[in-house]
Amino acid sequence: MRLLFEDLTRKLAKERHVKFEVWIENANKADSTKSLDRRTNQYDKAEELITFYAFAPIELRKNKRNVIQEILKLANVHV
Repeated sequence: MRLLFEDLTRKLAKERHVKFEVWIENANKADSTKSLDRRTNQYDKAEELITFYAFAPIELRKNKRNVIQEILKLANVHV
């Protein structure tokens, strides 16, 4: 397992980037040892990381405004 959009995480606060890396490291340890420990398996339940993964691709787009407007339209949010 690896951290997706790692180059974008480096733009975040250092503490957050390190937190994400620790989650990945713990998940890899849990996978290699077949551990079911809750702490080491936090990666797949971490809402903060899931949210980052959901929105990080938008940062890579040239025209972010159109993408965000389309997302809001699909969510039935009118601005």
